[in-house]
Amino acid sequence: FRQDGPFGIVRHPLYASYAAAALAPVLATASPLLAVTFAASFALIALRATQEEVRLRAQLGPPYDAYCRRVKRLVPFVW
Repeated sequence: FRQDGPFGIVRHPLYASYAAAALAPVLATASPLLAVTFAASFALIALRATQEEVRLRAQLGPPYDAYCRRVKRLVPFVW
């Protein structure tokens, strides 16, 4: 498993970048509607990442579990 660059920070760097891009307008405008949209988008991104990990665990087994213990899913150093 790659553990350098973005893959050493989060397991799904592309999904994390989508979430960051969705968060930017919320921070820039402080719009409640955009906040709700971001929350829905983040929930779906998290669901997709979780679904992928179920498949990866089934295919790759214990080495993937060890990688998951070292690297967070979507939010660097948090989740």
